[in-house]
Amino acid sequence: GPDLEPLAVQLLENWLATSRWEEVRRRVERKSEGPFVLQLAAGRSLVGRFDLLYRDAAGGWHVLDYKTDRIEGPAADRVEANYKLQQEAYGLAMSRLLGGEVVEGVFTFLRTGAEVVWRPTSSAVAEAEGHLARVVASWDSAIGAQVFSKTEQVRHCIRCGYRVLCGR
Repeated sequence: GPDLEPLAVQLLENWLATSRWEEVRRRVERKSEGPFVLQLAAGRSLVGRFDLLYRDAAGGWHVLDYKTDRIEGPAADRVEANYKLQQEAYGLAMSRLLGGEVVEGVFTFLRTGAEVVWRPTSSAVAEAEGHLARVVASWDSAIGAQVFSKTEQVRHCIRCGYRVLCGR
């Protein structure tokens, strides 16, 4: 609504003042809202979109995800607390789709300009694959048993399509 317009303008101005934007702006090869499908364990798949992909001068891909959160403290703490699964899913998706050409995945916090970078090292990719496999197994188990435990982090429930199954 109209009350969000000043915030949207401020977030855009913040983004345009970053060195990351200067890097992106100079690149010819970039894509907004790049779709992906990530094949997971047990025949499951995850469909998503990268906010922005761009190729640097050396030919490496960078994948950005914009965050509009108000954060206090280090941005890495916010990612660990709220976006770890998304970070791993995006990291795994970009690694599989772009292979050795991917340089980094970056969560960019637009209010502060802070960035949290994920690099696709072999250990980071293996960790992401293992964690996502455990999460999928947990989801499958919960769906099969029709038992959904409530999360301690109620803010995650707001957009959850499965809220009715856990009684929230």
